[in-house]
Parts: sequence; C-alpha cells; structure tokens
Amino acid sequence: MFVYFGQFDIGKPLIGLNYISEPTATAKNFGGEESLNAEQQKDLEIYLRTCAQQLEADPDFSGGLILCNLASVRSATFHLSRDIPNWRVCIATLPDWFVLVHSGECSAMRLWKLSEHEADLHSRRIHLFNLAGLVNLFAFWKRYGFRLIPQHVDTRTLNGFNLECDFAIQMRADVRQSHDTHCVRSHGNDQWVRLVRHNVRSLFAEDSEYKLYADWDAVRDGQLVGCIEANTLWWISVPPIKSNRAVKDLVFQLWDCALHWLARFVPIAEQRWGSVLPRSIQIDIQMPDVSNWRVNRRASDLIEAAELGTTPHPHNAQIRVSMPEGFLRHFNTPKNVAERRLVDALFAGMAALIGEGLNESQVSELTRCVIPNEDARYFHITNAQRLEQFFAQPGRPNPLFVQDEDLAIARIGLADLVGRPSDSDSIEGLANCREFLKDLVAKVWERIETRLKEFSRASVVTGCLRSLDEVARDEEQWDMTARSLFAMHSDAAEVHKVISNRRSERSKANVCNRLIVEVAQYSCCASPGGRLLSRSDHLALLADMTVLLQLAHHRDGIAFGFVDPRVKIFPNGEIEVDEKFYVEILNRYLTHRSEETTRRAADSYDERFSASSIDEGHITALSEKLNPVFIVEFGFKIDSLFTLLDSLRDAAVEIRASGGLINESDFRAILKHCSFSSAGCDSFLRRFVLPIRSAWNADLPEGSHTHDVYPWRFRRQLSLLTRPIVEVSKSPGLFFISVPLLGVSIAYWLSNIERAHFPKEFFRSPDMRRLVGQTSNKKGHDFAARVASVFDLLNHSSKLEIEMSTIGAPKHAGLGDIDVLAWNSFGYVYVVECKRLLTALTPREVIQRLEDFRGSREEKDSLGRHLRRIDWLRENPAAVAKLTMLPISKLRLVPLLVTSDIVPMQFFAEMKFPTNQVIAFDDLKGTISKR
Repeated sequence: MFVYFGQFDIGKPLIGLNYISEPTATAKNFGGEESLNAEQQKDLEIYLRTCAQQLEADPDFSGGLILCNLASVRSATFHLSRDIPNWRVCIATLPDWFVLVHSGECSAMRLWKLSEHEADLHSRRIHLFNLAGLVNLFAFWKRYGFRLIPQHVDTRTLNGFNLECDFAIQMRADVRQSHDTHCVRSHGNDQWVRLVRHNVRSLFAEDSEYKLYADWDAVRDGQLVGCIEANTLWWISVPPIKSNRAVKDLVFQLWDCALHWLARFVPIAEQRWGSVLPRSIQIDIQMPDVSNWRVNRRASDLIEAAELGTTPHPHNAQIRVSMPEGFLRHFNTPKNVAERRLVDALFAGMAALIGEGLNESQVSELTRCVIPNEDARYFHITNAQRLEQFFAQPGRPNPLFVQDEDLAIARIGLADLVGRPSDSDSIEGLANCREFLKDLVAKVWERIETRLKEFSRASVVTGCLRSLDEVARDEEQWDMTARSLFAMHSDAAEVHKVISNRRSERSKANVCNRLIVEVAQYSCCASPGGRLLSRSDHLALLADMTVLLQLAHHRDGIAFGFVDPRVKIFPNGEIEVDEKFYVEILNRYLTHRSEETTRRAADSYDERFSASSIDEGHITALSEKLNPVFIVEFGFKIDSLFTLLDSLRDAAVEIRASGGLINESDFRAILKHCSFSSAGCDSFLRRFVLPIRSAWNADLPEGSHTHDVYPWRFRRQLSLLTRPIVEVSKSPGLFFISVPLLGVSIAYWLSNIERAHFPKEFFRSPDMRRLVGQTSNKKGHDFAARVASVFDLLNHSSKLEIEMSTIGAPKHAGLGDIDVLAWNSFGYVYVVECKRLLTALTPREVIQRLEDFRGSREEKDSLGRHLRRIDWLRENPAAVAKLTMLPISKLRLVPLLVTSDIVPMQFFAEMKFPTNQVIAFDDLKGTISKR
C-alpha cells in the first residue's frame, strides 16, 4: 500500500491510497482474489483516522477526500469505512481511474462535488445502490445533467433506488475512441511509441478532422513530441526544456502552433511528393538558449528580428529548424508573418530533403495552399491591453465558471423551499406564479446570505475580485483571437456560436462574482475569524446566485406578460417555465449583440499592436467639459481620478499584483498625494466605497434606496461598478482595491454621465441633474439629425422635429412631433421615430424595454404616440402631400422606429409594429438603399 497526501482546494486535503498486488502471490494464482485480512483492515482504518485527525487541524478545514486506486491483476475485495466525519471516499480500479481522468471531465474537485450530491441523498434518507463502481456512478451522474436525483424522481416518496450497471459502457467506449491510444514504430524504427490523440476536445468540428497525436511517454520525460499519421509518419519535436514555467509555456505554445500547421501541411506535401517520401520524417525545432529568452516583456524589449534556419539531413530523413529568439518579433505584427515563414521553412526543408530545387515563388505558392489568408494564425504576441494581463500566470486563462453539477444541486428541491402543492405538478395563474417565484427568490437569497456567514469578508472579496481578473483575461484572449478564428474556419456561424457561448459563461461569472461581493457586505462573518473562501464554496455561491437571477427573471417575465403564467414542478423539486420568450426574443437579441461584439473585436485586432489604446485627447476634452459640474457633485476633479488610477497602476506593477488590502489612513494619504483635498477624500470615500452594512436593507448610504440592493436590477447605486472600493473592515478601517475594477468603474461613471445614461436620482447636485437633462435632450436632437443625414445622403428630402399641430393636427390630441420626415421622388414617405436608448443588458431590462414599446395607443407608451401620429397622417394624406409636395396618389407612408443600437423590439413579433421596420442606426443606410 502506497500513500500520498495532497490538497485540491483551500481547507480540503486529499489522502491517496495505491493498493498494488503482491507479484509473487499473483503469479502463483492468477485466478485468486485480493483482500485485506482483519488485522490489516483494522490497521488501515486506524491509520486513516489518525491522518484525517491531523489534517483536520487546519483552521480552514471543511472536508477531505480519500481516493483509493486498486492496481491488481486479480479481482479485489476492498473496504474503506465511509463514516469518518467530513471525509468522502472514492474507490476504483486502475483502468477505471484512467477512464475517469482521460474523460477530461473528472477532477478531484468534481469527485468532491459528486460526493456532496451523495451526501445530499443521504440527508434526504435516500439510499443509492451501485454495484458497478465509480465510473458507473460518474457516468450516471453525467447522463442526467450531473444530478444523482433525476428530474423524474420524486424525492418526497423515494427511499432508495438501484443503479443499472451499463452507464459506464458508453463512457469507457467514448474515452477509448476519443483518445485513440495506439502504438507506431519510432522514427528510427527501433522501438514502439505510444501515441495519444492531442486534440481530443476541439471546439470546432472542422478542427476535429485533423488528427494530431502526442507521445505521452516523451512528455513524461520532459520533451514535446507530436505526430501526424498519414502515408508517412510525420514527427515534430522540441528538445527538453529546463527553465521556468513561463518559458515552458511559451515553448509549448510554439510547438502546439507548429503541430497544428503540420497537420495542414502534410496533405499538400504528400500530394506533391508522396511517391518519394520515406516511411517516417522527423522535424526538430531547435530554440537556441531558450532558457534565457526574455518572456513576458514589452514588445519593444524583444531583441532584433531574426530568421529561421533550415537544415535537411537526408541520411536520416530529418529536417532541423532553428528558431532564434529574434524570430518572436515576427509574431508581433497584425498579419501572419511568422507562421507563414515557418510553413515556408517546412516546404523548403522538404524539397531539400528529397533533392528537389524550389525557388522562393514556388515555396510561397505551396504555403498559400496551407495558410488560407494572412489573418489565419495560431500564435499571437500582442501588447498587453489590460492590467490583468501583466500579472497573469503563464498559460491560457483559467476562469472560474458556473458548473453544471453546482447548478444541479442548487435547483433540486427548489419548490420544497416554499412548499409545493400536494395535488398538482404546477403553479397556475399570474398572481400565484408571481407569489411563488417571489417567495423562491427570497429563500435562495437567504440561502446565499447563510452560506456567506461563515467566511471572512476579506477572503470572499479577494476571491471574487481575483476571479473577475481571470474572466477579464479570458475575454482578452478570445477577443484577440476572434479574427484568426474566422480566418481559420469556413463555418462562420459555428465560430459565432462558440464565441457567444464562451461570452455567456463569462457574463454569468462576471455578474455573479460582483453580486457575491455586494451580498458579502452585509452577510459575511463579522469577526476576523471567518473561514477562507474555498474554490468549492465559491462555485456553490456562483450557482446559487445564478439560480437567484434566473428565478427573478422568470418572475418578471410572467409579471409583465411575456412568459406564460405557469410554473411546472418536476418530481425532484426543480421548476421550469415556458422557454418561448427566452428562445424567440431574449436569446436571439443577446446572440445578435454578441455577434456584433465579436465583429468589433475582430475588426480591432490591429489596435492590439499599438502602444496604447487610450484616447488622451478625448479624456482631456471630457474633463474640461464636465469638471465644473463634476466638482460640485463629487468634490474633486475628474483629473484627480485619473491621477489616482495612474498612481495605483504604478503601485500594482511594482508589487506584481492587480490589487490588495490597504488600510484607510494609507489610502487617504494616496488620495491626498493625487490632489484630493481633505473634503475631496471624504467625498471620494462616500461615493466610491461599497460599505459594510448590518443588513440588506439597513445602513444604506445617502441617496440610496432598497431597490439599489436588488441583485437582478442594473445601474444601481450600490453596485460594485459604481462603488469599486470594497470596505472589508470598519475597525481598523480596511479596504480592498482592485486596480482594474477601479479603472472599469471610472470609465463606467464618466461614459454614463457623458451620454446621460444614469437616471437623475443618481446625483445630489442640481447642477449635475440639470446637465444630465440637457445632455439627454441634446443627444436626442443630435441623433435625429444623424438619422436625417442618412436620408439626405441617399438623395431624399427631410425635415426635422415637425410639430404635429403645425400641419393641422389638433393640439388637444397630444401627438407631439415627428422626429424625422423623409421622402423621395418615388413617393416613399418615411415617418421616423428616433430613439436613443440605453443598451438592455439583463433579462429584466429587456423585459422593461419590450413593455415600454408594446405599441399601446391607449396607454400611450413609448411607441403608442408614434402609432397615433401614423394613424392621423394616414387619415389626412392632404397634410402629407402639402408638406412633401408629392401628389396624394403617389404617397406611400412607411413608419420607422430607428434606434441607436440593436434593440429587443427587433425580435418581438407581438409588438404592434412591424419588426422589420425597427432598424438600428448602423443598418439604416442599407435598409433604405434596398427600397
């Protein structure tokens, strides 16, 4: 028995047991059975309990995991006690552990979550009987959406159930097929090499067609070796690297990039030289003095550009490619230079290897067959755009997203939190559904508050804000690669779908982490002895917050009549509402917005190679414009905010961290150093600090209201976006400052003030409120003028802001004015309502926007008055003819709703206005041109 110890989470130790057969006894009797005798079993139990007791001494201990591996040729009977409090036990044979690990979906954390689901079963007095081992249990769990209690199982009447033994069959087959582990002869034909599929879980179907393999035994020895199997075996490798993690990560990415291009290179090479190719070809990429390469430096610090060197060795079918450090400079350009030269080197090397002379033009022509365009690339060296990138760990971003298993356990039994009807599987009617969902929202909110009570506030704030940094890194990574993803894949719709799904995961993590911090301000442990927030607990909180928001959205959707007033209750206590609104309106709207965001990211790729993306001129002009009222409102200048941000950025670079804890006196000293007066310091702390409070609706800062606390609302005065400095202790005064978050908050404040997007109640001073009103009016007028200019550009006549009473409409009708009236010689008369609207960012905002634009003539909503104007114009064509100088017989009235951005109404078929006549400004020119 071999024992090892580890830790897979804060306060969660792991004990690993390896039971290996005694070879002599096994050889004598292969048909025998492995087991421990009574004394051995007793000693093992004592040993485990002793180890557990010592590991539990960790003040943050919250549970441990015992993993047992049975490496036995013969059948084995093995028992471990499961009654050690707070410890979970997982036992499997060695082949089954391979299946679990290679599935790519099993980790120590996920096994812990599985054991929590088992504990939940036991707490409900439900016994699960599984005779086919851990893989079978895991496969069952996965099959039912990571639920041990499927939706069709009634938790109120169930005492136990047997698990069928065939769930593991498909999982084992999938792992074998996806990894495609097999052996081939080595390049030297002197030994067998075990290959395993390298691109097992490709994000795109197109990439799965390329079968990339890796030599895992070589990886174990510290060397990266890849292989492409075709008529010839094509090997590509880099020498073993002994260096720091950052250099190893760079080398891996370069090797991975070369392996992917090799997969596209091979079909072209074999088509051209297939008849003369040897059985195997070895490509060695040498990186001279790689251990001393300057990694994670500014682009300007890269050494002078250098070129690849290619040396063929025909006697052993080998091509050696020398990649000096200076070659990295060729990656630091918007167009694919470096990877094109790498493929050039492969073709040139191949030609030299077989004795064919290729000139530069011929090599370039072959390379064009491999690399479809100058935007296609796998590897990028760009200038860091955000502070989070400076302090990131090597490797790809690893954001903490909401996990299926946490969502599943958060949803099971939801209906039982408030009591489900005994005689029905649903809640019917608007009032009943609203009340039921309202109570559920309150219960889940309470559950989050209860969870947070045991944790240190500083730990929760630190964990959540660090997670936001990693989410931001992930966003940058995907935005940076957007253009190349489209260039590398022919199915643009699939690329959009993959990117949109990832963006959706980031959005959930982003919102939920911010909301957890906000709830922590009145829920976390008041004493300094609270527990550290573990990853497991963090995931559970993210899931609960996700469920809370979903329930609130269901409630609002039903309350406003966009979702059918019926809540279905599954036997396991989960709930469901009609998905039509989400599928036909919300998801289409959000997908459209996501695709626009992706296109902007792809279009802005070149900007990532510039020194700075900050528009200093705009900031200066904005400061000059807003400072007079900003000082009155906030007590300090806008310039002071940017000075503070620069100062904190410099400090962050110096300490190599994006943020941290600082006491109040030190922070006040920094503020004064950044030109804040004493009164300005007080004002900054009042307006930009998220304070500790005694309860959710208590100790609200001046000007705030209870609705500023509601997690499902947006643009709130108690949001982390508007108050990015988080108070973690009152005595002594202690704040957590995230420099990236402060930068986001400053931009959020200033952009919303500049665009007049914040409601007036956000502000205290009459001057700022007056400015917001004036700016809103001016922006509205300017937007109408921009709309009119589009018609003018298309050779239409146009008039702005025509008061209806001036063309004959009765004043008492209150029809207001036409924002833009435009017409052409063909008789088309466009009656345009121009709406400069805030972007709807949440389901609640989407619902509110749709409610405002239903088109009710009676209730006179935001669209109703426009419809009434259209009615009057149709009833009085002479007035239109007089204004446009067009004959009545030729008039063709076209109502339009032109918005400043994509809006949900474009997808709302039930609106009393044609959706194809709701047009975003950017699409207006194209739409009118088609008529």
